[in-house]
Amino acid sequence: MADKISTHPSLRIPDCQLLIVTGKGGVGKTAVSTALATACARAGKRTLLTVYERDDCQHPLIDARVGFDTVETEPNLWLSRLDSRLSMKEYIHRTVPLHLLYDWILNGRTLGQFTDAAPGFDELMCLGKLYDLAEGSAGKQTFDTIIFDAPSTGHSALILRTPSVMVETVGSGPIHQSALKVQAMLQDRQRSCILVVALAEEMALQEGSELLDYVGGELQFNTGPMIINRLRPARFTDREIEQLRQRSGSATADVRAIIDNAAVHHRLCGLQQGYLDAIHGQYPAILKVPQLIQRQFDAATIVDGIAAALEPNMEAIWR
Repeated sequence: MADKISTHPSLRIPDCQLLIVTGKGGVGKTAVSTALATACARAGKRTLLTVYERDDCQHPLIDARVGFDTVETEPNLWLSRLDSRLSMKEYIHRTVPLHLLYDWILNGRTLGQFTDAAPGFDELMCLGKLYDLAEGSAGKQTFDTIIFDAPSTGHSALILRTPSVMVETVGSGPIHQSALKVQAMLQDRQRSCILVVALAEEMALQEGSELLDYVGGELQFNTGPMIINRLRPARFTDREIEQLRQRSGSATADVRAIIDNAAVHHRLCGLQQGYLDAIHGQYPAILKVPQLIQRQFDAATIVDGIAAALEPNMEAIWR
């Protein structure tokens, strides 16, 4: 049987307004982000799920188009994407008199080439948009919870360190002030939390643990438990597998195939548990999400299954 998920306080996902979800590519961070957002929305929280995309796209798990403007996809759940250039244009329209005179510059190729070459510009603008969404600036709706489906670990590390770099390198002016506000939001442990999704595999755990060390240590950001996704449930003991192997000689070909598959599954479970044991001393706060097996892809079942695994450990659900 699969291990029960502990509800020890250190394992709970804190009830912060901003949850930033990242992890190595392919670990299922989008599925976890979507499940977290869905669980919060169904608990009555006004929730925004936002993704890091330059162009409009179809969300892989929600039947909706992801655009810069927020769209409600179900009660209490909104969806949007972060875009640095549109964020800058929105900021100028909000703060600069006669802003329409600047649109020909904002929409031009030259500005795009400049922003692409400017280190940290794209990241800071997107974080600035996150700040505006959290603050409810310019008369926009205020969200109880914002789930940021962030890029993979390497890019997320770059995004998260951008405010501190900008504060140090830009001594004054609007960029300096914006970076200070964003940095204060990210360092507010009651308001923001970084969540890392990983698989029980060596590379995914290594990348995830390195990011947690960096953001929790050097950047002094709040970090939650590591979420281990797609964990195979242990179905047999070592003794049971050995007993099955001893009886396989007299079994039919079909039964031998079943025994072989059971042995492979058991071996993979052992490998996963070995990787988890290796990091347990360093990261005792681990949430386990079981592997979901489907005959056909069903996005709603995936989201509901992950949400059900995480809900007991979400402070937002307890309140």
